[in-house]
Amino acid sequence: MISIVTATLGRRQCLENLTENIRELCKKIDYEIVVVDGASSDGTEEWAKKQKDIVFIQQGTRLGAVCAFNAGFAVASGSVVYNLNDDCSLHHDIFTPTLEMLEKDKLIGQVAIPFQCPHETSPRFDYVIIGKNNRKMRYANFGCTRKWLGDRLS
Repeated sequence: MISIVTATLGRRQCLENLTENIRELCKKIDYEIVVVDGASSDGTEEWAKKQKDIVFIQQGTRLGAVCAFNAGFAVASGSVVYNLNDDCSLHHDIFTPTLEMLEKDKLIGQVAIPFQCPHETSPRFDYVIIGKNNRKMRYANFGCTRKWLGDRLS
């Protein structure tokens, strides 16, 4: 199983769009979506609690994205945890290729999914080898991490 963590605050429509996007791409993958909310007042909580594939965390106040993603990661039950912003749009299957990378090389601890232009035909992935500090990953807002590794670092 994989976990997909996102943070939100007052952007229910964005969250609904991302959720539908994930559902379309994960038809053959066991997944959960972990939504961490910073006290939205637009019906986000009511909507999210009705979704069978969403684990909902209400922080009750705006604590910031880093705190929200950490809270989501802590409750994620998947062996791999993806972090995605609530307003992103996935134009390609990012789940299968990243899972294949992690399966192929057990020393890869984290895979980055960099931003790309919508006209590109496929995403360009980057990764970090566990225990290797000489490799620099370019910044990526989206990515996935082995759950055990994230738990160990927290």
